[in-house]
Amino acid sequence: MRTLTCVCSTVVLLLGAAGCGGPADGPSPARSGAAAKVLSIDAKSLPKLASPIAPVDEGRLEVAPPAGWHVPPRSRRWLARFQADPGSPYPMIFVTVEDSDSVFHVTRENLEEFAAQVRKELQADPDTKRLVAGLQPVVIGNFRGTLYRRWGKSGPRVMERWMLETVANGRRYVFEMRSREGLADEYLPHLYAVASRVKFLTGKDSGSALTIIEEAPDDETPEEDAPEEEDDENDAENVDAP
Repeated sequence: MRTLTCVCSTVVLLLGAAGCGGPADGPSPARSGAAAKVLSIDAKSLPKLASPIAPVDEGRLEVAPPAGWHVPPRSRRWLARFQADPGSPYPMIFVTVEDSDSVFHVTRENLEEFAAQVRKELQADPDTKRLVAGLQPVVIGNFRGTLYRRWGKSGPRVMERWMLETVANGRRYVFEMRSREGLADEYLPHLYAVASRVKFLTGKDSGSALTIIEEAPDDETPEEDAPEEEDDENDAENVDAP
């Protein structure tokens, strides 16, 4: 546990992460043009994972939840979602995807180029431009992508949203961890562990894999034990802008 605490503390310092002050303490846009060094996280020190769930994204992605975490029913809003507590949506880790128009696959050779692309996208949006200074290219085991933090609100509560992004086989994946403000250090190692063990597949040889629509029909089973704020996991109000 001491090792995990050190890992998270190092990341927080490197990214200029705010403390309990919330969004107002975020990085200054004046530093947004500076490129950050590649952050390398030792996957051997990360928490254990459970067995992978069935391949998602039409067989293109194999991902495993943290050991002991709850796996809710599938939904068309995400590829996979994991909760530390089945009775509460937070903390949670979930994975979303979209097509990538520019990069086909992130590698060691083009990692910084991809980070520059994400940085440029954030800079172009007034609501996210202040996040650029905290964005960092990252290597976690076989995972190569970018890491940055966003903020959100679920009702009156401020949420920390840590984002890992990468591209594989022309598909852009976002691995996001959401937690109550101030609790992210405890759960960031679980996000890193999930990303470090993902496998990107071609999809052609995964005959048993289902599409997201097939996995989540219109009459999908509701999660009876989850509180009302369960519906907020993908609709939290963004508060990144100053």
